[in-house]
Amino acid sequence: AEEEAAEEDAADEEESAEALDVKENGDKVWQQLNTRLLPDLRRAITKKIKDKTGSNVQICRAAVVYAYLNLLRTLPEAVFRLKLPNLLIILCAQLKLKDVTLRDDARKVLATTASRLGPQYLRFVVSELRGTVCSVYPRTCSWEPSL
Repeated sequence: AEEEAAEEDAADEEESAEALDVKENGDKVWQQLNTRLLPDLRRAITKKIKDKTGSNVQICRAAVVYAYLNLLRTLPEAVFRLKLPNLLIILCAQLKLKDVTLRDDARKVLATTASRLGPQYLRFVVSELRGTVCSVYPRTCSWEPSL
């Protein structure tokens, strides 16, 4: 899992640099933000705990989600649009948890996040929700939304 996270971080760094057209000797603040702060915050969004049945689950930390979202909002639009789907995937994955209270908490965080994003980013949220619903309940995905 750590190797997978490291690969995702490396891919995100490359995509972010391309989106901003930053050269290798670019701004040190951007490099630190992109290589350290954003990946660390993204990893801190979820925390492994034991649920009521004793199995390991990853819960969503609302405060970290909001901090990550606020930081993303300060970045250029191209980078924001590049990194937003990853955040939404993490949040939507929380809706698959078996524990009802954890799912309810994840739903509240996702709703607040969608509210903070505003209507111009609603299609991103709906798209990720649809992907999650289709992976859990494939029969419900026979319809095509008109976005």
